[in-house]
Amino acid sequence: MLKTRTVTRPGPSIWCAALALMLHTACTQNPAADRLALEEYLLKLKTWSHVEAEAAGAIERIIATQFVDDDEVHRQIAESRPRVRSHLLDVQAYVPRSDAVRGVHAQYTLAWRRLMVAYDRIERGLAEGRQDEVAAGRSGLVSWRRDLRRMADNLRPLMERYDLIGAGSKGGLPVETGRPSF
Repeated sequence: MLKTRTVTRPGPSIWCAALALMLHTACTQNPAADRLALEEYLLKLKTWSHVEAEAAGAIERIIATQFVDDDEVHRQIAESRPRVRSHLLDVQAYVPRSDAVRGVHAQYTLAWRRLMVAYDRIERGLAEGRQDEVAAGRSGLVSWRRDLRRMADNLRPLMERYDLIGAGSKGGLPVETGRPSF
């Protein structure tokens, strides 16, 4: 008898919660405080952008192996994992000062947690010879970038509301939203 395995993924509830928080913020009593919280978050994202770039590079190199060079995949994960783990701790320690920023930050945090899970699944799959785990891990690597793009898409309306988009603004959208090469 064939056993089926159900893969559980976080449902759309995190995205619905983020949207609800953003809508709630649209009606807040203190727009100046919300703008300040958003500016602070944008600056924080800029300080974190180098970790995102390093992780993206590692992911590109891992995917470029097409998972036929186990040693290279292990080496890339071993080099990337400590930075990602440290970054995740920093991200989890950060407490945004507005509901809307908290919703966006929850998405950002979830993306980094999923990346750690993807690394774990790839390594477990390679160690146990389980291609399903490797495939799930690879999917998680690709999802990480998509999750960051979705977070940036949700951040953009907040930036527009507080006029923080544009060449002369203090804030900018630090999360790269272009098409990844993987």
